[in-house]
Amino acid sequence: MNIHLQPTSVPAYVEIYNSLFSDIVNGVYPQGECLPGEIALAQKYNVSRNTLRQAMAILCEDGLLVRARGKGTLVVEKKEEPKNASSSNPLTAFPTVAIDKTEISYNFTPPTDIAQAKLALGKSDILLASYLVYQSGDVVVGYSFVQVPVKLLSQLQVDVSSADAMNRFLNESLYAAASHQNITFKLIFVNETETEYLRVEEGAPVHLLECILYSADGTPLARCKHYMRPEYYKISYTVRV
Repeated sequence: MNIHLQPTSVPAYVEIYNSLFSDIVNGVYPQGECLPGEIALAQKYNVSRNTLRQAMAILCEDGLLVRARGKGTLVVEKKEEPKNASSSNPLTAFPTVAIDKTEISYNFTPPTDIAQAKLALGKSDILLASYLVYQSGDVVVGYSFVQVPVKLLSQLQVDVSSADAMNRFLNESLYAAASHQNITFKLIFVNETETEYLRVEEGAPVHLLECILYSADGTPLARCKHYMRPEYYKISYTVRV
């Protein structure tokens, strides 16, 4: 293997990145509020708008800023990682904006072939199949497709006729019942079906986390597919070894 080291100069955006980072951390720009416009910021820090954009793009990647359509660029509000993030709903555990509305729809159906394989079910078993759409204001930030064997609902005595009970089950008790989960992470591009729930253009990139939740004895409890718009989520898990 040939290895070649090539010295490079420090990128032009680093200085403005450091200045913005310091001002954000020190509260010059309050959490949850918009930054001034590009022209004002470029003048304040005496840089070109292109250099400013490069610095702001990295700050977005680093989770300090988020671009909100129709609002501008917001300073992300600091949130502590959930104490047990591995047993929490990612859609409610990791948003960078406040989730203030959840729409839930569901039906009962025989399992698909993949659900049989993932959840160790037979063809005669019945599943709860649910869609949960999460909004911040009028903006959909993500949605989940969740499949749960009905026997788990019976065990936990979930009242399926109660909206509050279903909300608690699908967003809290289901994850609390799990001992561990297997997570597959992908970057996908939204298809026609997914646009219906996310309300974005077909082909838009989103994060997909497919999670299989397990009980302490290894029994599969649920299959969850979580779709998250990248500009509204910062996913962070602590891995203990």
